[in-house]
Amino acid sequence: MRTVLALLLSVIFSIIFALFITTFIGERAKVSGPSMKPFLKDHDQIIIDKLSYRFRDPKRFEIVAFPIRHGKKRQYYLKRIIALPGETVQIKNGFIYLNGQKLEESYGLTPIQRSGLAKQKKTLKKNEYFLLGDNRADSLDSRDEAVGTVLKEKMIGRLWIKIK
Repeated sequence: MRTVLALLLSVIFSIIFALFITTFIGERAKVSGPSMKPFLKDHDQIIIDKLSYRFRDPKRFEIVAFPIRHGKKRQYYLKRIIALPGETVQIKNGFIYLNGQKLEESYGLTPIQRSGLAKQKKTLKKNEYFLLGDNRADSLDSRDEAVGTVLKEKMIGRLWIKIK
């Protein structure tokens, strides 16, 4: 009887521990789609750090995970932070401008052909972030009304480890 009780307690503890880890610390996920190519490819395995943003603000160029609703279905998106709260962002002539200065970055390997919501200057509010996929030609991101800017509270966490 003691062995059964010990086994049962061990299983219960393991389940609680696993739930704690995946809820508050980290979560494994699989990349779906080409929007973060070439850095992340379709079917890459990653781990999302869910703890960092409880203690600090997101930083420029970090890749973050956040949910988007499509009808009743909720999907998690991965995008790179381009503009931070209080900054003014605009995309013109295929380039990103922050506070009127051209952004020097090496993540977007495909030219930006559509500016979307960033065609006009947009000043971000408190806790608001402008995110883009690295594959600028094939990414649903902050340029699109379906995504728009993303609040810090909506971010699940940041990319921590790329497994594959």
